[in-house]
Amino acid sequence: MILTLCGDGKARGLAHGEAARDLVVEAADRWRADVASKHDETLTALVDASGFVSTTERLVPDLVDEIEGIAAASGVDRRVVWALNLMDEDWWTRRLLAGETACSGFGVLPGPGQIALVAQNMDLPRWLDGLQVLLDIQPVDGPRVLAPSYAGMVATNVLNEHGIGVCVNTLAQLPTSSNGLPVALMLRYLAAQLTHADAMDVLRTAPHASGQNYIVGAPDTVADLECGAGTVTECRPVEGRVAHTNHPVGDADGGDGPGGFLANSPLRLDALRRRLAAHDRVGPAEAASVLRDPPLCRGTDGDTGFTFYSVVMELTDAPVLHLTAGPPSDHAFATYRFD
Repeated sequence: MILTLCGDGKARGLAHGEAARDLVVEAADRWRADVASKHDETLTALVDASGFVSTTERLVPDLVDEIEGIAAASGVDRRVVWALNLMDEDWWTRRLLAGETACSGFGVLPGPGQIALVAQNMDLPRWLDGLQVLLDIQPVDGPRVLAPSYAGMVATNVLNEHGIGVCVNTLAQLPTSSNGLPVALMLRYLAAQLTHADAMDVLRTAPHASGQNYIVGAPDTVADLECGAGTVTECRPVEGRVAHTNHPVGDADGGDGPGGFLANSPLRLDALRRRLAAHDRVGPAEAASVLRDPPLCRGTDGDTGFTFYSVVMELTDAPVLHLTAGPPSDHAFATYRFD
């Protein structure tokens, strides 16, 4: 489902909640089923006792209005809609991090015969399947944005009309803060930037709530930053490419993480690097082939993970988004443009 969201934050939220009301209600019901007896405790920790909402109000206030608008139009408890938007923060608050919630992403720097490109498989809990949406965000001020997401959430990836594209993956080893800016809101903050330099400045200066890797591309460059509360580490490109899964690679310590959460992260990173090295040039077709098969496409061969969608972003003066509606092994890429 494509949701066209125009106007200020409140108008965009109301449009989202009205157009996708049934899906937002379904997302809320599934979240409640997942949290079960910890429902009240989790909402208190995420919404009432944290600084997530106040930090969002300070840095990107129109997104507070947008989330509140989703709740008002869909009829879903506003605190539950906030919980849907605090996905990464929910994971570490409930200590849910497990092998199902991990992603594989990469970026390719521009060069002779090579456009800038970022891409990833977004691996999320299987209970979210069927809730996929693409947000076409047209704000009063700022660039138009295409944001893959699920119903009720403001973004899981972003690409704006200036060719600023962002892919992300969880880094559970990095420090967290209940007073930082949550990942979904950080993505939209980045999408509002007009230049790559501005986006990088946001990542280096804004407070981070969750450990997260951000691959940020533009028509003229691609960079990779591992971010956590009070820490930002750059991952240098190797032969014009960056690749990342779910353990830090920006320093010497890339351990396997707590509780086996990252059990297959090194395996996926090795596969990602090998597949990228097999291509002299990486365009949309090559990027899709890199992501299509296990271990990067998850949910087969006994892997308990699930690839919610796959995305490839062409970062040019006329940027293009390629997106699947589920695992790329079973779903073809659809193409979306800003014209």
